[in-house]
Amino acid sequence: MFKRSVFGIGLSTLSLLTACQSTPTSVPTEVIQKAESYLRSQLKLSTSVEIATQAQSVQQLSQADLCQTVAPTQTGFEIVLQAESSRYTLHTNQDGSAIELCSSEDAKPDSTNKFSGAGYTLRYPKDWQVKDEGLEASGQNLVRFSSPSSDPNNQSYAIVARIPMDKSDSQSVTALEPAAETPKDLKSTAYDVKSKGGKSGSQLEYTQKIANKSGTSANWRVKVLLINVEKFSYRIYSYKPESDTSPDKMFDLFVDSFTLIK
Repeated sequence: MFKRSVFGIGLSTLSLLTACQSTPTSVPTEVIQKAESYLRSQLKLSTSVEIATQAQSVQQLSQADLCQTVAPTQTGFEIVLQAESSRYTLHTNQDGSAIELCSSEDAKPDSTNKFSGAGYTLRYPKDWQVKDEGLEASGQNLVRFSSPSSDPNNQSYAIVARIPMDKSDSQSVTALEPAAETPKDLKSTAYDVKSKGGKSGSQLEYTQKIANKSGTSANWRVKVLLINVEKFSYRIYSYKPESDTSPDKMFDLFVDSFTLIK
C-alpha cells in the first residue's frame, strides 16, 4: 500500500509539472529584441539602419542545431527580419540566449527594382526612369534616376556618381550639375559609411539654384551621401523642388539599399 501511494503521488506531481510547462503561443518581445541585436552585430550595421520584423512564429527546433539540420527536440522561435534590401531568417531558443542566422534573401519589394551599377547595387522605385551615362576610361560613371512627372522642370530626381579619388579634390561635391549656382545653407552631418564598406564620408544638405533646359533657374533642395573607398568616391544625390517640403523618402531608399560590390 505504501509503495502504491508513493507511485500515485509521483504521477500527480509529474502531471502538474507537465501542465506548468505549457508551449508558448507567440514570440516574446524581448526575444525579438535580442534577435535584432544579434543581427546588427553579425552584419556590423550602424544604429541608423532600421531593422523591421516581418514575421514571427513558434517552431519545433533542436537545441543542438537551431537551424534544424537534425531532428527537432523542443519548442523555439523563428523570426524574420528585414535590414536594408535583404530579409533574414533567425531561429532562437525560448529565452533568446541562443540565436542562429539560418538564411538570407533579397527582400525584393514589389514597388522597387534592383539596379547594378559600377561597383554597387541599389533599389529604386519601379516607376522611375533610369539613364546610365556610361563608364568613362577613368572609371567615372553617372546614373540618373528620374521620377515620373507631367512637368519635367519640376521633376524630382537622383544621381548616383562614381568619381576617381584623384578627381575628387578638383570636382566639388556640390558642383555636379553644370548649370548650378553656389549652394546656400550648406549643412554637413556625420554618417557611418563604414556600414556601407566605405573608409570615410559624410552627408550634406543644401539649397542650390539650377537652370533647366529652357534656361530658367529654380531653387532645389539637395541631399548628398559621400562614400569614399580606396580608388573612388561614391555619391548619392537627391534633388527635390524647394517647394516640396515632404520627407525625402527616395533619398532614404537609395541610401539604405546602396551596397558596394566587393
